[in-house]
Amino acid sequence: MNYCNAHPANASLDVDLQIDDYAADAENYVNINHTNSGIDYFSVSSPISLGANAYKLYYTTAGKQFLESIRSLSYTDQLYKITIPSLLIWGRYDFAVPVASGTHALANLGSAYKHLVIMPHSGHVPMYGDPDLFAQTVTEFIEAVR
Repeated sequence: MNYCNAHPANASLDVDLQIDDYAADAENYVNINHTNSGIDYFSVSSPISLGANAYKLYYTTAGKQFLESIRSLSYTDQLYKITIPSLLIWGRYDFAVPVASGTHALANLGSAYKHLVIMPHSGHVPMYGDPDLFAQTVTEFIEAVR
């Protein structure tokens, strides 16, 4: 909390990376349960590919330049253009992208059929924190808009 209060988000890439690290630590403090399956090791977010991608983005000149270039982008004012049915799923303990961001996105979506579902035992990756509820929520949404 002290670090975040003393360093505003988007001050620099290094500050944002540190805040993200603290967000992950905060999830660990509230015991967010991340389940893993065999398929996880082949996904984009697997420890193997995530490590390689993180290295490319955070520790190479080209990666840092790319991250710096996208930091200032915002499409919030374009959310009204999304008119298809929309499902937003957020983790209650998402300290990287707080629930308030989901609430804000929901309010600005142009869709007449839109839902924000807060996963009660999740952090930034709700499909790991609440896998059964996540699957049920997605299935019900798909069935409703079929």
